[in-house]
Amino acid sequence: MIVSIKVKKWQSLQMKLKDERQKMTNEVMNGVKVIKLYAWEKPMLKVISEIRSKEVALIRKASMTRTFIDVINSASPFLVSKI
Repeated sequence: MIVSIKVKKWQSLQMKLKDERQKMTNEVMNGVKVIKLYAWEKPMLKVISEIRSKEVALIRKASMTRTFIDVINSASPFLVSKI
C-alpha cells in the first residue's frame, strides 16, 4: 500500500514533467523563426532534453518498483508453500 502511494506520486510528477516538456516543445515549434534567427537551437534542445531526462528517470523508477511488486506477488505463493 505504501508503495502504491509512492508510485501514484511518481505518476503525478511524471505528468507534470510531461506537460512541462510538451509546453516547451510547443513554444519552440511556434517560435521556430525567432529561435533560428537568434541561433537558440542548442539552448532550447538542452532545456527540453533536461526535462525529458527527469521524466525518463521517473518512469524508470516507477517501472522498477512495479516490476519488483509483480515479482513479489508472483513468487509469494511459492515462498509460502516452502515454509
